[in-house]
Amino acid sequence: MRTLIAIAVLVTSAFVPQATPTAQSCAGIDVAWIRGSTIRLSGNFEAASIDVGLSSVEGNDPKPTVNLGPRVKAYVGQGTHFANLFVHVHNVRGKTPTFRIDNRLNYIGIPRSTYRAVWSPDRSRWYYFHHTAVISGHLQFSNNTPFGHDSVYVALYPPYGVTELQADMKVWTASRYVHEPPSSRGKSFVLGRTLEEFNESGERISPQNLYSLEITDWNTLPADGSMKRVGVVICRVHPWEHGASYFLQGLIAFLLGPDPVAASLRRHFRILIYPMETPDGVTDGDWYGSSQAGVEQEDPNRHLHLNNMEGPRLHRLAVQQDIAGEPIAFFLDVHGWRRYKRGAYAGGTPEDAEFIKAIEAYSGPIHVFGVTNFLSNTHYFIHSLKVRHAHVVEIGMDAITDTGDVTRDLNDVRLYGEQHLRAVMDLLNRGRWPR
Repeated sequence: MRTLIAIAVLVTSAFVPQATPTAQSCAGIDVAWIRGSTIRLSGNFEAASIDVGLSSVEGNDPKPTVNLGPRVKAYVGQGTHFANLFVHVHNVRGKTPTFRIDNRLNYIGIPRSTYRAVWSPDRSRWYYFHHTAVISGHLQFSNNTPFGHDSVYVALYPPYGVTELQADMKVWTASRYVHEPPSSRGKSFVLGRTLEEFNESGERISPQNLYSLEITDWNTLPADGSMKRVGVVICRVHPWEHGASYFLQGLIAFLLGPDPVAASLRRHFRILIYPMETPDGVTDGDWYGSSQAGVEQEDPNRHLHLNNMEGPRLHRLAVQQDIAGEPIAFFLDVHGWRRYKRGAYAGGTPEDAEFIKAIEAYSGPIHVFGVTNFLSNTHYFIHSLKVRHAHVVEIGMDAITDTGDVTRDLNDVRLYGEQHLRAVMDLLNRGRWPR
């Protein structure tokens, strides 16, 4: 006998009038169930990433085994793999299940030994599982004590979806230092919307808002009377790189705060921020690429010249409109590749090498992977808009497990965002970007 249950859908207050994002995840509206346990799985919520059809619950309560089936997809030039796992697990109160993922499934080049799986009762407070290890060919994670909640969210790292972005937008835009740049002026910070698309299973992905912000203090100007310099920060061209959004949280919180360095930045710069370049992929559980069902998906950070992805295309137009012909002093393309705690792809200019060295004065050593030389955001800005201080920020949650506490580890990611801005101010004080 197979039993279906009603699935709870997360609802959040959107910053702008927009229907609550929903995920049409692969087989995600069903539940997986095998006799012997009352635990149920669901994937019908924003940013969910689970193939319930490949999942099962076996064994008896209170210690069943939950086999999780991630959404396995094919990407152009990268083979078949999965990008994340994010599932809602019901009927867990008083139980200590062991969660298991088949280790033969390929995750994008990241060793399974680096994982620290997490759980949350409400999608806002995250906790590491007590145990995460590869056992008998499977990645397994479990707790020592039973859950004290009726349902929990389970993921391989703390997800940051459109739901979280809309909550942050309400906070950020309440500041007197946050303004609508030309691309979203009079439109509640919305520069445009993605198109209706279809994921790898042919399921609909609804259009999503694309946001732009300008942060500065227009009541203060540089002491020499010159125009404010322009900085650009773009985040989440890769939907699955959630760590990038926590970096951006820290960067913006610092920039809006009372620190004298933040006040100097607001005086000398207008910083343009584009917080989520591919929200269509984010809301559909880290999907990205082609809108044709059943075909390999393209990397949106490798095909910018094709203009076939609406989020990246509209962001390029927005940046050109928002800089209003002014040169860009610095550009950050924020990613979240999870292998390294702090990393970067250098922009390939002497000035960018100087930029990375200035950041290291605060952060400690940065792992520089090499020079960005493909058709990416950073490549475009360096070669088309002649930006000299430009690089790809890489921030990895998997490497940030120094404390064993998710909140403290995420704050370490946020601090890295602050450190980038302190480095910007140091470079200005050394005479960079003269007027």
